[in-house]
Amino acid sequence: MAAALASLLRWQMRQQSALQPAPFNYSLTLSLDCSWQANEAVWQALGRLSQLSSLMIQTAAGDANETAVNMQHLSALAPLGSCLKQLELRITPVGNLQHQDYAFLSSLTTLTGLHLPVECDHVRLDSISCLTNLRSLELPAHRFAELVLDAAVYAAIAQLTQLTRLSLSSIELGSPGCKYLSRLQQLQELSAALCAAALPVVASLTRLTWLEFDWQQQQQQQRPAGVPFTCPSVQALVTARDAVPFESFPGLVDLVQGGSWQPAAFASLAQHCSGLRQLHISSHCSLSASLSVNDMLMPGAAAAAECAAAVRSLSALRQLTWLSFAPKYEAEVAALAALQQLRGLMARITLSSELRLNDLAALGPLRGLTTLAIELPDVIEFSCKRAKRVLSSVPHVQVVTLYVDARHVDAAARVVREAREAHAAAGIEWPAVVLVADLEPRWDA
Repeated sequence: MAAALASLLRWQMRQQSALQPAPFNYSLTLSLDCSWQANEAVWQALGRLSQLSSLMIQTAAGDANETAVNMQHLSALAPLGSCLKQLELRITPVGNLQHQDYAFLSSLTTLTGLHLPVECDHVRLDSISCLTNLRSLELPAHRFAELVLDAAVYAAIAQLTQLTRLSLSSIELGSPGCKYLSRLQQLQELSAALCAAALPVVASLTRLTWLEFDWQQQQQQQRPAGVPFTCPSVQALVTARDAVPFESFPGLVDLVQGGSWQPAAFASLAQHCSGLRQLHISSHCSLSASLSVNDMLMPGAAAAAECAAAVRSLSALRQLTWLSFAPKYEAEVAALAALQQLRGLMARITLSSELRLNDLAALGPLRGLTTLAIELPDVIEFSCKRAKRVLSSVPHVQVVTLYVDARHVDAAARVVREAREAHAAAGIEWPAVVLVADLEPRWDA
């Protein structure tokens, strides 16, 4: 790779000669489909690209610990200290070297954006305090590393007062780290694993509009008593847990809920977040904490009734126009008829669902719906008869997209064509556009 970069250096010199005295800069992205053993010569070659303003290096996910980067070698980038604005090392994992040394950061003082993986055994990461021009900082740790930064690193981050975006993925922020956040008053986006003590700190960040956090249920029970802290500036919330204190986010507009949810969460949303417009839920409700012992004896009926009631409670959110969730019971689909404010719906039929494709014909009463997306697992029977029943029930929908496994896209498209032709011959109305798409497309294909 060092030899390949040498040709880029020669190009840079030709550009400099041709454009003198006009200044110029350029960006470089190295996207590797395999593991990468980055040696010192590569970094030295990169350090000679004196007009480089942006450098991104990414390796393929899941390269099984075969990628190795010695952070100390990045000191070779010091000559770029006056021009490099953006540095992204999207490399997982970094390697198993001991004492990854991050001292090189002190020389890259013009950086405005930094994405840098952090290892458990790190030293001199507090050198980041020199990067006072940073606007965006991402320090992802390995997903299972359970990394906790020391107070010196948090204090260094707190000196980056121009930050508008901070992401500490898979890093336990804890109480010591939370107290430093309050100094970052320009923050607009924050992603971190927050503890109970974080709410008053988050509330003090008056410019914060986007928050991603992992809120533990036991932590919710440890919140300070009395009047809850509110974070009125937060408009978008992304969380993997169901114990979110929604009363603290009255200005919420967009919610992405990972994992399962409790029926009470919908009622809480309807009560406290009246301005919610988009709700995305990745999986079905978890009822183990809400059903009584008697209900457990007939879980199907009790669970369906409780889930349906939770869905109906969303009708109070008059500004809710987009809903994405995974119904399990027919009663939930029928309950959606109460949400006449919806304009877009994504319905995902999961492997654990009791639904069949034709059960979605119950969506017909949603007369304001203009966009409908349906995700189907392999086990769902996709016949012309079932397709006709569903699609004929929503002729008012402008665009319907059916997402299926890549292996079945062509077959599903043929079924849709057959159903359309049959409806046309019978004079039955049909959605304006019906698409069949790959459930997990490859964007690099």
